Amino acid sequence: MIAEVEKHASAHDYHCTPAERRDVVAKVLEARVVHWLGVYQSDHARRRTPDDPISPVGGRTSWRQPAAPVAAEKGMAHEKTVGEKLEEVAARENISHEEQAERIGISRSAYFAVKAGGGGTRVRQRAALYLQRFFPNT
Repeated sequence: MIAEVEKHASAHDYHCTPAERRDVVAKVLEARVVHWLGVYQSDHARRRTPDDPISPVGGRTSWRQPAAPVAAEKGMAHEKTVGEKLEEVAARENISHEEQAERIGISRSAYFAVKAGGGGTRVRQRAALYLQRFFPNT
């Protein structure tokens, strides 16, 4: 660092000798080192003291809560749609729609088409085969 100062000193009019500049730069660098060592030591000491444990927010343990069966509560039984079955399986397995599409072996857009009640024949067949593992009676 000091060599850099001396190299460029001739281009600037400093009004002091190179030896004085070298001493000032050395003192400033030493002060910076002392400052940052103090910051490191205080931060390190602060991290070593244990904090109070953080409680989970809202008590959630999974990213999605399973939906309540509305039709069963009202005494009406209806056949679930493919979309409802896919939602239930995703909630039960605690996976995202993208991961579920990957498990079925179809693209994300095809998955959402099937979930909405559309999609091609092969895609619907793959989804039906996947859902048979979770709903064997249907």
